[in-house]
Amino acid sequence: MNRQVPLESTWTDYHPFEWGPPAVYNAPYEPSNNTVGVGEADAAEYYQEVDPRVRIAYGLLSTAGLGLGAYHGYKRTGSYGWAVGWSIFGAFLPILALPIMVAQGFGDKKGR
Repeated sequence: MNRQVPLESTWTDYHPFEWGPPAVYNAPYEPSNNTVGVGEADAAEYYQEVDPRVRIAYGLLSTAGLGLGAYHGYKRTGSYGWAVGWSIFGAFLPILALPIMVAQGFGDKKGR
């Protein structure tokens, strides 16, 4: 017995159940809007909201955190690994790293 499927049939003819609710998009844009990510206008609008003086100050603070973190990490432990770790910490989070360095005693040896 040779059973052939007619060409008019579809997959739903053999599986007539629902696979779940329709997709819900929690994005600000509908998928039909053909937008992918943040456009150039949105990015420019975002960066215009931040005062350039604040960006410059944070950049300088981050650069200082990088150098001071490397010095503190090496002098505190004598290890290049800790120097690299403290410099990365100081570069990315200088607002946290610099006060922690001062609280630990800037460049003082670690007590054991």
